[in-house]
Amino acid sequence: MGLKDFFTEFFYEGKLDLSSKEVAICQGIRDIWLMKYAQHIVAERYGALLSKCEFKTYVKNELKKGDNYYLFNVQPNPNQSSSEFWKMVANKLVCDLECLIIITDDGNWYVADSFTKGDYQLRETHFKDVVVDLYDGDTPAYNMVGEWYGDKAIYIKYS
Repeated sequence: MGLKDFFTEFFYEGKLDLSSKEVAICQGIRDIWLMKYAQHIVAERYGALLSKCEFKTYVKNELKKGDNYYLFNVQPNPNQSSSEFWKMVANKLVCDLECLIIITDDGNWYVADSFTKGDYQLRETHFKDVVVDLYDGDTPAYNMVGEWYGDKAIYIKYS
């Protein structure tokens, strides 16, 4: 019996001859897989909704289409369009329950793959061990690793 036959019989027909322990394990794995799949579908839908929004920027109560407008709505960094960026933000929020957007010195925005948030009450928020993997096709093109402070980062927590 091949792997395809196993999954076909398990998911669709339910005819496998397994012990009760093996069935419980397989059902647990299936439930986890289905839950993660549903989570990614929700994240994709949130990202699609965010990418269709137009973010407006105001300066002194007047609509201004400046650098921030371009970063929010067109291209936050040279590697991604705004729709890819917002889908990545939504995926991080739904799956990891938090997201860190870092702002580089040249004004580009990137979503951090991993980070550690320092808990300071009276000081500016500090993010350590920030890792951003930028991919060009299948191979990593550039990795950013470092520390960012609250004025160069946007921290969003899903509640």
